[in-house]
Amino acid sequence: MAVFKCKMCGADLEIKEGQDIVTCEYCGSTQSLPKVDNERKLNLYNRANSLRIRNDFDKALFAYQSIIAEFDNESEAYWGAVLAKYGIEYVDDPLTGDKVPTCHRTLFESILNDYDYLKAIEYASENIKKMYQQEAVEIDKIQKRIIAASQKEEKYDVFISYKESDSNNERTKDSVFGEDIYDLLTEKGYRVFFSKITLENKLGYEYEPIIFNALRTAKVMVVIGSKEEYFNAPWVKNEWSRYLNFMKEDQNKFLIPCFFEMNAYDMPQEFLSFQSQDLSKIGAIQDLVRGIEKLIDKNNENNVLPQTNLINLSSLFRLIEDSLSRRNFEKASWILDEALAIDETNPQNYIYRLLINHSSTSLDELENKNINLSNDEDLKNAIYYSKEPLKQELEEFLNRNKNKFNVLKNKEITINNKDSIKKDIPSNTNDIHISLSNVDLINENAIKSNIEENDFLFLKEINNDKDKLNYFYKALELYKNKDYIRARQIFSSLKDYKTSKEFYDECTKNINESIYNRAITFLSNGYIEMAHNILRIIEGYKDSKELLLINDLNNETGKYYKALSLYKDKKYKEAKEIFLEIKEYKDSSIYLENIDSLIYDKAYNLALNYINEKEYFKAKNILEEIKEYKDSSSLLKNIDEEKLYDEAYKKIENFKKNGVTKAYEEAIEIYKYLKKYKESATYYLIKYNYKFYNRTLKKIEFRKNRTFIIVISIILFVLILAFVILFFTR
Repeated sequence: MAVFKCKMCGADLEIKEGQDIVTCEYCGSTQSLPKVDNERKLNLYNRANSLRIRNDFDKALFAYQSIIAEFDNESEAYWGAVLAKYGIEYVDDPLTGDKVPTCHRTLFESILNDYDYLKAIEYASENIKKMYQQEAVEIDKIQKRIIAASQKEEKYDVFISYKESDSNNERTKDSVFGEDIYDLLTEKGYRVFFSKITLENKLGYEYEPIIFNALRTAKVMVVIGSKEEYFNAPWVKNEWSRYLNFMKEDQNKFLIPCFFEMNAYDMPQEFLSFQSQDLSKIGAIQDLVRGIEKLIDKNNENNVLPQTNLINLSSLFRLIEDSLSRRNFEKASWILDEALAIDETNPQNYIYRLLINHSSTSLDELENKNINLSNDEDLKNAIYYSKEPLKQELEEFLNRNKNKFNVLKNKEITINNKDSIKKDIPSNTNDIHISLSNVDLINENAIKSNIEENDFLFLKEINNDKDKLNYFYKALELYKNKDYIRARQIFSSLKDYKTSKEFYDECTKNINESIYNRAITFLSNGYIEMAHNILRIIEGYKDSKELLLINDLNNETGKYYKALSLYKDKKYKEAKEIFLEIKEYKDSSIYLENIDSLIYDKAYNLALNYINEKEYFKAKNILEEIKEYKDSSSLLKNIDEEKLYDEAYKKIENFKKNGVTKAYEEAIEIYKYLKKYKESATYYLIKYNYKFYNRTLKKIEFRKNRTFIIVISIILFVLILAFVILFFTR
């Protein structure tokens, strides 16, 4: 019987095979269950649910997405991803005592239109689907109430994120620094969110509207940390990760990481591209406040970064040039991230990334390589942002590359419009999820065009509305068939037509995921260089940049994939040793559980074989080591002293008859274990000593020799008799 963690309270639920709905006996919540058909999947679900219950929503989301990557038809995994994405925590209703959802990660997008929610509905059984739908409606209402309440709040200028209490429930230094910054900024008239003060007289359910509004409206977030774990504390990470998402939509937002008593490079990976502030330096807080003033200066309409960034950018370019000259592409890439964070419109950034991605130190070196750059996004961006004469130089470089690969074609694209669109497909849908559901409505014969496969690579801008519609549904068909590369090319050409942009993003995500998974496969099998070449293509995707450090077995990433490789080679003991060193890294703890399970399972099966062969003593020794596993303890009880006594007796008889010395040694071991069980046990220990042992071996040897002599004598007698008969019959 599998043990599943309750999604509401975390208690253990015992579930039977085939059961899909269960009521928790501890909190009384009725909930849906995943298809738990193997122990690994169960462990993945329990870990993901545990992270979400602890409000570590980012890690929980990654855990659910890992399940989806491995089991892509699991409705419960998609539903878990939804709960993590919207920061759903189940709390006790003060009136009924029932567990009800509350939201800690408000989004403007309705949960009812969320991609993962629609996938959960798609794969769920009818009764579970109803549960999802009912809860989604309730969460949607909560979201709307939070958004409505947040709009009544005043706007904030600065959001200060920090950890309030340490493990001893004492106030942290981070909190003290934060309050100093809060005091200085409020004295200057800025509206600052500082949870210790801002939420001081608020009730728990009032927090989210205020936090959501502050994250949405603040121009600057200051994240303070004195320890790596403080930066990654669930509530702190919840704040800054949400703010980073708002930054993607609003370029006038800024994040300033502040650290002290730690190395800057131990801050979260997401902060490495931002300019950080060392609060341990004299006057650091005053400098920080002045910098914040410049960023949110009302007279500075464009919110331009201080001029010092321009100096930093040129310095970074010199460092990148130096790294490239030394062919240290990894270091160049790391520095480039900082340069891009300062100015995403500088064409030199994209030229550098082009060179780094293709392991080249200059454009001349790159031109001599056999690489098709006609669709390279970095080269396109470099041309787009550049001015003369650099623009002309880059365009000539691109044209030479195109001519080299003979990719320019002067074909006029013709489309047969007859029967090209199925009539029952809406022509004005604005929702990606509606469009996604319509993919299945497209009949294979509904779109008949004369577009050749290669022509998809050369589409630019399509202006004719009828052509757009044809191409849109052709792209949908390609998307449905998982031909994401060609589908993305068409969606890119269609720009903002219908939901092309959203589908373009979906295609990009799927392409990156495919590349990422291929790299992971190479890493797991020890092909590190091949994996690196692939990871450089998607360096910004997931933890690709981190995985480029795989050669260094002194870091956790290197150790993780070394252990993973050993695990896949079934070298469980070696893998376990490494996983124990990094048990908090990624899903190492799950692999440790799996390894223990695999080792125990192997031992358990071996014990069963010994029992079937009536080798009870060997079985007993194994079962005592794993007596907590499965029914080992009950099997142990069945191996009584009488069985062991009989086994020892048979082994002695085997020895006496056949001289199998191993049987004798095993019998003695059993008798030693039995001690005074039956008086004969002691008698046998005395009787069957080594004198007996040697005497028995001599007897067996004598019997063998005697048999040999008799056989030889018979053969000689027959030969002599035959000789005599032949002699007298001559």
